Amino acid sequence: MLFQEPMLPLVITWLGLLSPIWLTAAPPGVPTSVIAEDDALVLGTTRGLYRYEGGVWSLVMARGEVRDLARGAAAIWIASGRQLYAWSDGSHEPRVVPLAAGARVRGLAVDHDERVWVATDVGLFVRDLDASAFRRSLALPPGEVSHVRAHAREVWVAREGSLWTGDGAEFEPRIRGVSEGWWELNGLVSWRDGVLLSVPNGFWYVTPDVAERLDPNLGVIRGVVRKGSSVYLASDRGVYSLERDLLHPKLELTSRAHTFARRSGDVVVATSEGVALLRAVPLNALASSPTRSDRAEIVRLHRLALAYQGLSPIRLRQAESRARKSAYLPEVSARFGLARDRSRDADHDQTFSSGETRQLFDTSSANDSAIDLDFEFSWDLGELRRPDDLLAISRERRQLIELRDQVLERINRVYFERERVLLQLGAASLDPPHEVELKLRATELTASLDAWTGGAFSRDQGDEQ
Repeated sequence: MLFQEPMLPLVITWLGLLSPIWLTAAPPGVPTSVIAEDDALVLGTTRGLYRYEGGVWSLVMARGEVRDLARGAAAIWIASGRQLYAWSDGSHEPRVVPLAAGARVRGLAVDHDERVWVATDVGLFVRDLDASAFRRSLALPPGEVSHVRAHAREVWVAREGSLWTGDGAEFEPRIRGVSEGWWELNGLVSWRDGVLLSVPNGFWYVTPDVAERLDPNLGVIRGVVRKGSSVYLASDRGVYSLERDLLHPKLELTSRAHTFARRSGDVVVATSEGVALLRAVPLNALASSPTRSDRAEIVRLHRLALAYQGLSPIRLRQAESRARKSAYLPEVSARFGLARDRSRDADHDQTFSSGETRQLFDTSSANDSAIDLDFEFSWDLGELRRPDDLLAISRERRQLIELRDQVLERINRVYFERERVLLQLGAASLDPPHEVELKLRATELTASLDAWTGGAFSRDQGDEQ
């Protein structure tokens, strides 16, 4: 079986968990390409080119979207907007490099011989190491070239519906007649007796004899990088590692990944949430280093977060109980009435007697009042057969469960990332900058858990200690 060969024991000894170390807040824009240097990172985004050095991101160039980056011997090559730029070591800003009139740059690659390859909408261009200008490669038929990648002295070119390969002097179609999503080349690494080509829908395993299409069903694949015996895929579902079986990768990071780079012992991944360094923790360190991530602690953390966010299931259970009892409870109505009656009579009479006239007056008044208070109790037993309230509660339950799952998934990710950082801090002696970086990351993750729990996580940790 081609993809089921056992790994070497020496390799298994060094396998372990990948621990992401997040850098400071990423620059604006969606990452498109990244280059890792010894002491810095260069990141291309949809809003420009940035450099990370000394813990700070700085803007290098804002000329539109950076489509691709490639590292040469003396310069970083940049495809931005419609033009090609070269950023030489020591220069303050990139300079424009002319190509053919109207050529829009699509992709870049630098091969083993330091030849720079440029894919454009009018063809493929190349510049030799000692040359001063680019020339159009006539080894390909005329037409648009959308992507180019180099592996050793082999150059791979993507054109609509096909993938071509050659040594630069000659090219031949290696894969033809494929649908969209299977020819847009975005990464290339060596693998056993051939190469792995990553495309949006999956990847191709190509040897001198076969070209096999593999679909691991990981969403949109955006890049591939190799570190030792492991291959890592960047997709819109996260970062996956491939060890023995290419069709059953392992999820390493849940953040949506856009592009990769490799720097010494690290894998640099640019995601929608920022830029992270993936570092392996050996299995022997896992066995010897104690962790605090037991079931009781994570369950307690879930309870604290749900209570603080108002997502506890107790609230819905109480609402359901009230809804079921509502049909048995009467509707109460009350009427209050006040009646008042006032009357006043006056009588006037006149008499004449013995030559004298007398005036006679007679008055009377009456005040009557009455208060009426009526209560009415009514039951609508038809509610027992109309489940409207319970249906409304059921809809709210589904929404609440979905929101609660999202909260718990985020808390789990932050919590176990914090555990990995703490594990690295206690696994072995670290250089001071790395140790400071890990401590800052642990503090940042603790603050995130406090934000989800209203500070209860730190208080709970303090009680344990």
